[in-house]
Amino acid sequence: MQLIETNDGTAVYRGKNSERLWTVYWKRGEMAVALKEGEKPKGGTLDDVHGQIFKVDKPASTYRADHGKVDRPSNTLNLRDHVRVESLDPKFTLTCDSLTYEGTPKIMKAKGHVEITGSLSTVGTVEELWTTADFSKIASPDQFNQP
Repeated sequence: MQLIETNDGTAVYRGKNSERLWTVYWKRGEMAVALKEGEKPKGGTLDDVHGQIFKVDKPASTYRADHGKVDRPSNTLNLRDHVRVESLDPKFTLTCDSLTYEGTPKIMKAKGHVEITGSLSTVGTVEELWTTADFSKIASPDQFNQP
């Protein structure tokens, strides 16, 4: 692996069967690139990030944050500082201090001053909430996997 600094970049992260998990755009970043054949890039740290999060290969929400970190082996996107996520349908806005999107189970885990607002309701301010990419399920961590 070699670290390279980059400006104004973009990447698409894919899961099983090449399904899109998320896109990311950045102003500045440091990416770990593969140098050996068969070696896969591990990810990197990024500044001034935005992009889309997908559900069944279709955009479900958009996001923006001051800083991000991507980890290819775990299909994880970490966002921090001034995090804002907006679902496309239905319309909700989530703001928080930090957010981890786990691409394989497709769960967003928001922490720190979490607030979700929509046309009909507001949830927050709480310390932690989990949600799906399209906000169809929103719950505290201990209640998220309950039927």
